Amino acid sequence: MVDSISIAIEEALKVLGGSGTLASERKKLDVIPTDMEDFNEEILGCGGIPRGRIIELYSKPSVGKSTFAYWMIGQVQKQGGVGALFDAEGAYLRDYGEACGIDNSKLILPEFNLGEDALFKLKLLLASNTCDVIVVDSMPALQPGKISEQIDASSMKMNLRLERAKMYTIFFNDLMGGFQVKPPGKGTRFLKKEDGSTVHKIYDTKTSLIFINHAKDKIGVMFGERTYTPGGDAINFASSIRLGMSYMKKSKQKAADGQSKWKVVRLKAPKNKLAPPLNTIDLKMFRTGAIEQLKTNEKDNDAEDVE
Repeated sequence: MVDSISIAIEEALKVLGGSGTLASERKKLDVIPTDMEDFNEEILGCGGIPRGRIIELYSKPSVGKSTFAYWMIGQVQKQGGVGALFDAEGAYLRDYGEACGIDNSKLILPEFNLGEDALFKLKLLLASNTCDVIVVDSMPALQPGKISEQIDASSMKMNLRLERAKMYTIFFNDLMGGFQVKPPGKGTRFLKKEDGSTVHKIYDTKTSLIFINHAKDKIGVMFGERTYTPGGDAINFASSIRLGMSYMKKSKQKAADGQSKWKVVRLKAPKNKLAPPLNTIDLKMFRTGAIEQLKTNEKDNDAEDVE
């Protein structure tokens, strides 16, 4: 019985032309550990920020998405990594980034015009395999260039949503299915991998790709899911991990020291293809940019619930 199985496996691999392997021979997932152990084990579940994977970080406004993304960049840089930030909102400040743990001398800020240009340059960085983490802040801020002229504003808004969804659908299909990319001004040659291939996939890179998205309320919805994330459904399927953030408590202290002002944010992983999902942890986010994990036995007498 064992011999027949082995023969069948050998025949299958032979038919594939040597391009297939057994699952037992597949390389283990490479991760970038952070200083927060529960975030590594409970939320991510794989020991750290996974390389070659897509992470979606979303929440309602003013919860702390960008701050937490900056913290993740800083954690990667502590391990000797290089980060890139596609600052579509133009909100990045060097001083605040440093307060969140970022080394600005190791952070790349690509310049781009419309959304297609930003995603093209993102593909260039992925194909070059030079960055350890790339953050896009944020998905709704990247505007597609192909928008038909509409007479009324309602049609224009609907067309914008459709064009943005198309732009991201093509982009994420390329990342997962494979893409070829040519650098500007470098002739007509495609960027090659170490093995000489010109087809790149997100899973073959060392880059952790983090997309910041917004959670918006659905109008007129009384039951079920009351929020949605812009950019279409492509990111929901392409992301290996989806991290949702919610604002829970805020400090009642009125001290002059900014470190005394903090809020409690709950981090949840509703989707995780690398570990069991739906785990949650509470974070203490200070006004200075520092982030700590809220211990289960820590008293919240100096905090009040957010309405």
